[in-house]
Amino acid sequence: MSTIDFSKLKEYDSLSKKEQQFLGEIEQEKLRTSKIKNLIENHLSQRAEIKNKISSTNNLILEKEAQVKILLEQKNRLMDQGLSEEKVKEYAQKIDQLESDAFALFEEVDQLETELKETITFENGARKTLSDIETEVNETIAKKEQDITNIKNHLLSITEELPEHIKNLLSKMIAKKLTHGPFTKIADGACLMCRFKISKIDENEIDVHRNLKQCPQCTRIFLPYGS
Repeated sequence: MSTIDFSKLKEYDSLSKKEQQFLGEIEQEKLRTSKIKNLIENHLSQRAEIKNKISSTNNLILEKEAQVKILLEQKNRLMDQGLSEEKVKEYAQKIDQLESDAFALFEEVDQLETELKETITFENGARKTLSDIETEVNETIAKKEQDITNIKNHLLSITEELPEHIKNLLSKMIAKKLTHGPFTKIADGACLMCRFKISKIDENEIDVHRNLKQCPQCTRIFLPYGS
């Protein structure tokens, strides 16, 4: 293939890599907010679980209070009738146990309500942090998106300046959406990207005579060293 000026292709390669870098940085910025959003969602889910526990525990307390009321009525009836003191004592023990169980449940509710308040405090703080970070992230993303737009415009102008056959080749390579882009170099006698061995003759044509060649395996376009 004919000898060409690789400076535009090298510039294209450099700019396209910068574009990919900015795209990756934008994704990292978005992750900053998504992590906090996930934390908030987790706390909302945790809060719902705590509320359910409080509700079910309060229901248990009501059940035990109802049982205590029934047992007290039965105990008082026995006492009024002057019947078995042993039976009265048995009722008294059951009442004491139920009241003790209810007290433990009250303490459990207190603990759950404390945890509930903590989740609310965390959420309020997280939402404030999220708001601050979102402002910062949006500004950063807007700047990087503008940088990407500028790069795209520059890439387009470079493409328009290329000879038609190189422009067509580059267009085909871009359409393949190869990882790390459409360009490669020779490193230690092999393609830098796919490690396909390159003959000394081809290496000399690429790096010395600066001929346009593609890797036989990955089809990337070779950029000569020093281009």
